[in-house]
Amino acid sequence: MHDDIWLADLCGLSTDKNCRAEKDIEIKEPVTTPKAKRSVRDFVTFNGTEYHIGSELMGCIKWRTTIENVGKDVYYTLWQENRYPMTRYISEDVQCRDMVVKRFAEIISAVHNVEVSPDYQTVIIPVRTEYDENGKPVHSLDGVSFEEALDKFRQFVEQNGHLPFASSGEYECSLRRWQQEINLDIRPLTHTQYKAYEELMSSYANLSKTRVLWEKKKEQGNMLNTEQQDLIHSKAYAQWTKEEDQKLIELYSKGETIEELCKIFARNKGAIKSRIKKISQ
Repeated sequence: MHDDIWLADLCGLSTDKNCRAEKDIEIKEPVTTPKAKRSVRDFVTFNGTEYHIGSELMGCIKWRTTIENVGKDVYYTLWQENRYPMTRYISEDVQCRDMVVKRFAEIISAVHNVEVSPDYQTVIIPVRTEYDENGKPVHSLDGVSFEEALDKFRQFVEQNGHLPFASSGEYECSLRRWQQEINLDIRPLTHTQYKAYEELMSSYANLSKTRVLWEKKKEQGNMLNTEQQDLIHSKAYAQWTKEEDQKLIELYSKGETIEELCKIFARNKGAIKSRIKKISQ
């Protein structure tokens, strides 16, 4: 009897525990939070300034390339005002064209200091004067023959060891502008002329093309020369021995030059002359 009650109680107890266990354990479905979509970058930066375009218009045209195209036209407007139709930069079939053109006009006016007609149909590029570092106006090699200009270019490179740079003397800037006009197909050349130009430029393949590269190359060359000098004068700070003193006097008496003595004793001219003077006293 007691065994039956105990068994029943045990069964009941175990049942209650199972119920409580089922109540305590809740099966939770895995919740997946949708990842936030990455926002499309809708800014372009020119001259350190960010210009907002908007995600709706960002995909309509290649903004950076299109704005840079205006910059090329501005760069070469040196002799007369130029007026270009807006279709030169933005075609007629662009999506949201009216909004694109209006925002484009606002940005290029700020970036390149150009004007756009009130109807947004024409880009007006004023005459631009470029100056060198001395304040003199820079022009291209206008009015000279191709052969003469090429010869001037060759002479400059041979004398200076580098291609013409942007900010230097008026003459150097003019040579550089002439080179750029050829590279950008602004200055028309015959097949023979272009071939002669290509051959000349290929021979300059290892020369520095910018002032930064040229100065870096010069600095590396100076460091190399210093290391070579240190190697030649490796005993510059070492004490002279009696044997060296005797040999120095013997060679000097025989007429050996100071330059040769520098190589033999691995010391500079000042050290050799000073030692000879001291021993001779």
